[in-house]
Amino acid sequence: MKKRHVQKMLTMALTAAVICSSVPVSAETVSENETAVTVDTAAEQETAEKPELEADQAETKDTKVEDGKEGYLSYCIYQKPDETKYVEITRCDYNAKGAVEIPTKIKDIKVTSIGNEVFFGCSELTSIEIPSSVTSIGNFAFSGCSGLTGIEIPSSVTSIRDQAFSSCRGLTGIEIPSSVTKIGEAAFSGCSGLTSINVEAGNEVYDSRDNCNAIIKKATNTLIQGCKNTKIPSSVTSIGYYAFYDCSGLTGIEIPSSVTSIGDLAFWFCSGLKDVYYTGTQEQWNAISFGSGGDALNVFGAYDEDLRQNISIPFTLHCNYSQPKPDVPAAGTSLKEKTGREFKVTESDGSESKPSVTLTKLSAKEKKAKKVTIPKTVTINNVKYQVTGIAAKTFKNSKKLQTVVIPDTVTEIGTGSFEGCKKLKSVTIGKNVTSIGKNAFKNCKNLKKITVKSTKLKKVGKGALTGINRKCVIKVPKKQLKSYKRLFKGKGQKKSVKIKK
Repeated sequence: MKKRHVQKMLTMALTAAVICSSVPVSAETVSENETAVTVDTAAEQETAEKPELEADQAETKDTKVEDGKEGYLSYCIYQKPDETKYVEITRCDYNAKGAVEIPTKIKDIKVTSIGNEVFFGCSELTSIEIPSSVTSIGNFAFSGCSGLTGIEIPSSVTSIRDQAFSSCRGLTGIEIPSSVTKIGEAAFSGCSGLTSINVEAGNEVYDSRDNCNAIIKKATNTLIQGCKNTKIPSSVTSIGYYAFYDCSGLTGIEIPSSVTSIGDLAFWFCSGLKDVYYTGTQEQWNAISFGSGGDALNVFGAYDEDLRQNISIPFTLHCNYSQPKPDVPAAGTSLKEKTGREFKVTESDGSESKPSVTLTKLSAKEKKAKKVTIPKTVTINNVKYQVTGIAAKTFKNSKKLQTVVIPDTVTEIGTGSFEGCKKLKSVTIGKNVTSIGKNAFKNCKNLKKITVKSTKLKKVGKGALTGINRKCVIKVPKKQLKSYKRLFKGKGQKKSVKIKK
């Protein structure tokens, strides 16, 4: 594959970071726990090229069968050793404008891959629709698509490669599906407009624990992508390479004392950064491993193209930082999350120990979703709440809903919560539900599977199962089979509905 030059800014940043690793830091003590940190150095840019990137098909022994073009898009058809075929999108015309829809099939063959650099630098694209057949998004695939304001990654995607969406400055939100098992280096670096980041519940490799607005790799507790609204959880031990790169809207960040390493360029071009709040001591801060060379200059800095030199990002370091405990609203207070979800406080007790809320309204995105996983916890105004209930009629008449997962924190499913969800097929009820309200699943005519994990269920309301599918199977814990058969008896379901262990 022909080599292409990397975006100027990334090249200069990488070069500058390496050069500046031997330059001292100028620091002035402000008070016992506050230090003004200044990066002050100069370096010349070196010319560099993007290294040759491995193509997906090169990793296998797939054979190229045919090249072609459809609209703005060029493609290749490949054949696997087992003779099955797939299509990879290989290029988009550079002058493409507006909306582009990637087809699900070309010549009746599924499109499964978006190759390396396909939409590289297509800055006039405003939207791209990725079909549910795609499993892989290549290196630099959408890099520099600054006109994109949103992108929906389908639940079929398992791999997002290096810098796939780098410098997509118009993106405001990222939703990583539970299917994704590989996110390459700097996949979303330079997306300076990001305000919201979320990994779907159930992802085995990544998460957004504690509603942190970041992507965290579970195995290493490494934060690999943040944004200006990120709250770094105390379980994070490492901040990865490029994690906050070019996050110009970031003015302050709290770094927990659990963090022992911060990767190269993690906070480069964070021009608005004024305050770093560190919960550990000055000695602990000094012991952090900064970048590949162990120098903070590899982590905090910027490169000025006009001056052709590195410039400082001055910030004040606040050690021994302890955030004051926020006030918890009284029971009955209505709350609204940034996503648009609404809740009502059910337990306050005037402390932050275990406040809880009931879900009362879905976000606009969830109202259109086929699958909804209710979160175990939500953080609103710096208070973390357990989600313990689903209010009456919360999901009522949701037209597209097919699958619902109710977490173990929920104890109560309200009256008519899912009434009239005609496309609902599967419901999983968590381990601590004690009550299902009347008409809870009324007229869910396609509901064929209800999995009850709870061993604490005491009440099922009248008509809770009226109108569910006659072939529905209700799966319950083995030890509760007899008692639950009595509990569910006469709740409106047809006699053909089975209750099994």
